[in-house]
Amino acid sequence: MAKHRPAELAERLEHDLIAAGRFMELKREKQTTESEVDRALRFAYLTWYSFGSKGEHFASIGIHHLGKVKRPVQKTLTRVRTLLADVADRLRNVLVENRDFADCIRRYDSPETFFYCDPPYSRYKPLAERNKELFALLA
Repeated sequence: MAKHRPAELAERLEHDLIAAGRFMELKREKQTTESEVDRALRFAYLTWYSFGSKGEHFASIGIHHLGKVKRPVQKTLTRVRTLLADVADRLRNVLVENRDFADCIRRYDSPETFFYCDPPYSRYKPLAERNKELFALLA
């Protein structure tokens, strides 16, 4: 979405409400019936407006603190169009794969290829038993 249709996602995000209730509504929604735009909106919203970008708890400050901070909403939706345009530009010549790292390395390895390998995770813990395999393929 961010690569091929950033304006459409930006439009949806700009018209959405920043609120704990909306956050909880998106968190409860089932992903099975959503369109690609809906899934991207849901992911972006839950990531942007949660503590630590984990999508678990709505991140906000108390109303009594609003007058004490320069920018109470750090990630304003008015920045969405610029941010998504920058992301789309950056990803224009990037291939992102969602497959096993060993398959990707075997398939695309060449002297001109740059691999960014995020370690395999299971419930936020690296799968140490696959690290040796990853290191061997990259050597």
